[in-house]
Amino acid sequence: YFVASPTLGWTIKPGGAAGLYRANSQGLRADRDYALEPPPGRMRIAAFGDSFTHGDEATLDETWESALERLDGRLEVLNFGVNGYGPDQAFLRYQEQGIAFEPQIVLIGLLSENIRRTVSLFRPFYYQDTRFPLTKPRFLFEGDRFVLMENPFAHVKDPDGFLQNERK
Repeated sequence: YFVASPTLGWTIKPGGAAGLYRANSQGLRADRDYALEPPPGRMRIAAFGDSFTHGDEATLDETWESALERLDGRLEVLNFGVNGYGPDQAFLRYQEQGIAFEPQIVLIGLLSENIRRTVSLFRPFYYQDTRFPLTKPRFLFEGDRFVLMENPFAHVKDPDGFLQNERK
């Protein structure tokens, strides 16, 4: 369900599936694909964030994004959440993938606990029991602005092979 990403660290595999989770061909947690342009008469919301945004331990119908759509049929809510993400990765996923879907509203889920994810580059340093022995990008302060520090494994030739050999 998850795959290594040179820019994000990891992301959802297009068409991936695991247990309760299914991804559409665009790598979103969804049971259908979305046109890049929002449908006429609908307000498109794009949600980015960690496991709470993704809806871990819940079926697709139990996610808050699905609940919003049921509350108001004029809403179309796209779930870009990814387990283990920090707000930095959520923002980068918005830039890399979300903008193309032309959302009118963008939500980036943030939990105060996520600050540790933001400053960590290597997932096992943050969470030792992780299933993702991967690195991620992060932002650094330089003067009065943020500067992207790219994913240290951005140029690993075989990230999926790395995942298969965790001890290595």
